[in-house]
Amino acid sequence: MNRLEKMELHLKNHPNDYQTAIAFLKYRSKEFDKERKHKQDQMRKDIAMYKRRLKSAE
Repeated sequence: MNRLEKMELHLKNHPNDYQTAIAFLKYRSKEFDKERKHKQDQMRKDIAMYKRRLKSAE
C-alpha cells in the first residue's frame, strides 16, 4: 500500500481531516507531475535514439 492509498483510506475514515485532504491533493499533484516528466524524458530519449540511427545510416 503506497502513500496515496493510505491517505485515501484515512480520508474515507476521517472525511473532516482537512490537513490530510490538502496533503493528499498536493502529493497527488506532485506524483502526476513526476509521471509526466518521466514520460517526456523517455520520449526525448527515444527521439534521440532514432536520430542517432538515421545519422549513422547515412
